[in-house]
Amino acid sequence: MRKIIFKRDVPISNTVLWQLQKDGLFPHSFKLHGSKTVAWYSDEIDRVLALRAAGATDGQVRELVDQIHIERKRTAEAIINGGAAS
Repeated sequence: MRKIIFKRDVPISNTVLWQLQKDGLFPHSFKLHGSKTVAWYSDEIDRVLALRAAGATDGQVRELVDQIHIERKRTAEAIINGGAAS
């Protein structure tokens, strides 16, 4: 099971976090079971931080974040269609 990170564990202000997500530089959060609680997968955040630490450009980070969102969608579709998550 993938580890989940909650907003309280992300040391970024809500305004900055919203702007990063809007700009495609941070994965979008997701709501947990209809609640107002938002979360991220820790491995996704780790990938973005590792790329940043390696000196990646904003364009490279956007490509990774786009890839993360595509992977989420494919995983969800596989689960919905009765297949295993990839």
